[in-house]
Amino acid sequence: RPTLFRSVCDFLIAAGCYALVRLRAGRVSAAVAFAVAALAPPFIIDSAHWGQTDSWVLAPVVWMVWAMMTRRWLVAGLLWGAALSIKPQAVLIAPVWLAVVVMRPRWTTLLSALAGPAILFVLGLPFTLGAGWAWLQRSYLDNLLHA
Repeated sequence: RPTLFRSVCDFLIAAGCYALVRLRAGRVSAAVAFAVAALAPPFIIDSAHWGQTDSWVLAPVVWMVWAMMTRRWLVAGLLWGAALSIKPQAVLIAPVWLAVVVMRPRWTTLLSALAGPAILFVLGLPFTLGAGWAWLQRSYLDNLLHA
């Protein structure tokens, strides 16, 4: 059920907040971050009440940031690819990747940054073979530039 999936994603966001805070602070602070994220009215209203899908894309993005902070670059790139595949608004994370590549100019970060769009294009390959680039036009370009 979509509501259950949104709730799972909300939990994954809260768990990601716990993991992020745990990197820099103690368990108590991390538990507070988890509770705040899990019980935050904007998430509850947005997901459970209004039925929006923002938590679907935020869950992999929060864990992508955790992977970046722990220098798990390939995991971060794969998570960005998952987010890009879920919702076009994940393209808004591109400046974060650009900053990482500029501040840490290594092959691992560059290849990881390219992994996200590569995953999107690999998953879109069947659609590209069937209808050309219409999926990219409708899903990304029209959605982000015109809608």
